[in-house]
Amino acid sequence: MKKLLILIIATSFSLTVKAKKPLETVDYVDLNRYMGKWYALKSLPQIFTIGCKYQTAEYKLLSNQEVSVLNTCIRSFGSSQVKGVATVDNAQTNADLSVQFKLFGGIFRPKGDYKILALDEDYQYVLVGSENLKSLWLMSRDKTMPDEIVKEYILIAKEFGFKTNELVDSHF
Repeated sequence: MKKLLILIIATSFSLTVKAKKPLETVDYVDLNRYMGKWYALKSLPQIFTIGCKYQTAEYKLLSNQEVSVLNTCIRSFGSSQVKGVATVDNAQTNADLSVQFKLFGGIFRPKGDYKILALDEDYQYVLVGSENLKSLWLMSRDKTMPDEIVKEYILIAKEFGFKTNELVDSHF
């Protein structure tokens, strides 16, 4: 009887816990092709992007495993930039990165994990998200992205559990 009660409790608990689908990255990212300027066309709101009309991200290869990151936010009253260094966490794919940002003169150094969830074969469009589902960007080499790719990337993000209804559009 005691074993049956434990089994019932364990089963009912497992039904109430929502399993999160682990984020699957693209198979491989050629870091040399990924480098350069990207325009964030849609993103989940972040504390550091409040008031941004639009955002850009610029990547430069520092070594086989490190990339410099320069995020720029353009606001109506000017721009702000955040610098960081991304480290490749999975050298087999190069699609799993940890980024250490330098804020307030380097005193505050938040770290984030970012995964490349979708990337077209020409390296023109990318979907990047975080494991905690709080960060998501649809980015393009240009200030536009074809509607069918936007829809495809939003669907991918939604399947992983991102709150795609909260995506904010950039105004280029």
